[in-house]
Amino acid sequence: FIGGLSFGRMLGSRDLPSRGNFGKRVEDFLARGGRVVLIAPSEVASKSQGWEVERKWYQTPHESGPTWVSPDPGAMPAGSEKMYLGSDAPWLKTDAAWTVLYSWAGDAKVEADSAVNVYMAMRKVGNGELIAASQQSFLLNETIKTHPNPAMLEFLAGGRPVIWVDETLHGLHQDQGVLWLVQRYRLQAALLL
Repeated sequence: FIGGLSFGRMLGSRDLPSRGNFGKRVEDFLARGGRVVLIAPSEVASKSQGWEVERKWYQTPHESGPTWVSPDPGAMPAGSEKMYLGSDAPWLKTDAAWTVLYSWAGDAKVEADSAVNVYMAMRKVGNGELIAASQQSFLLNETIKTHPNPAMLEFLAGGRPVIWVDETLHGLHQDQGVLWLVQRYRLQAALLL
């Protein structure tokens, strides 16, 4: 699970392979059969693997409140429940290669060029799968506590026994190095041993 803001910071550009080791590692992971779940991607693409995804907003004349969108019964496993979206939720700009997982028919008067707003979609990349979600609201601890959706979470995990989560999605990151950790946790005495 990779959060959009941290993912964009790590890449520095929208094209994966041109952005050093991290982008190449993500592409290699997908090519070998891994599953990457991008949460709130700003604008990310891989020219070598032939995919791109970005978020889209329209300025609406009224502010929308939180809502719930239904899963696509043909794409999501049985038992998948509605997904929570925060207020004024962006949606994904995708192409025909993406399979829609969660969507909502938009207001044609407000969103003139889109009949359906896609909030989560999946596509094959190499031997792997890339899933993109337009925002992180459905993964908030409060949402999972009050409206758990185990079928969707299991689907996102893909049956894998190990899941790596980018915690910067929750604002948890450290730019300091090992010496900062030694000082913070008062481990100076351990260094003398």
